[in-house]
Amino acid sequence: MAIFDRFVRGEKLHKVIEVIKITPQLFIIRFMRDDLDFIPGQHLSVSIPGTGIQREYSIYSSVNDDYLEILFRVVPSGVLTPRLSDLRKGESIIVDGPHGYFKLPDEPLKHKYLFVATGSGIAPFHSFVKSYPDIDYKLLHGIRFPFEKCSPEDYSSDRLIYCFSRGVDNSYSGRVTDYLTDLVIEQDTLVYFCGSSQMIMDAWQILISKGIKPEQMKQEIYF
Repeated sequence: MAIFDRFVRGEKLHKVIEVIKITPQLFIIRFMRDDLDFIPGQHLSVSIPGTGIQREYSIYSSVNDDYLEILFRVVPSGVLTPRLSDLRKGESIIVDGPHGYFKLPDEPLKHKYLFVATGSGIAPFHSFVKSYPDIDYKLLHGIRFPFEKCSPEDYSSDRLIYCFSRGVDNSYSGRVTDYLTDLVIEQDTLVYFCGSSQMIMDAWQILISKGIKPEQMKQEIYF
């Protein structure tokens, strides 16, 4: 498809500002916002010119930032993520969007939230917290090792709980589903999941058993 046709559909070129390496497999790409408006929790479809391959990534940055960010994990056998990680300042990516309805209620400060993420599924919650710094939340982030923490300085330390499936740290040792099994949760809490489908299915059932209603829960599945 010609570049002109892409632009007619709403896709635009955005210049890369920085590629931030968290681990050898985990990266943040920061790129020009170019007046793109979004609602925290939405995602973008991203590709590299000439590849013809497009993937969806939750927006990691805040609505208050003058740039956009996505968080992604490199798939060694993948056709796009290894090339995304090799991008340099000044190069361009093709961005389409924003898309999606994974968002907070219209009056976000009136509710209590439980955010549950695994891996790079923390991305929309980072956007929530930075966009609405006064929301009442608890965030569970399931990762394997302490060095996989993503921007821990952007969260209140008493609201962020890491659940490590491996490694050693002074946080919780076990999966997020193990933590949820023992969690006492207020019945009016709104719950948002983002991560693997298996985690979401297991966590959903745990919280249903604790009296949380299906209409109080939303999910964004990462494949």
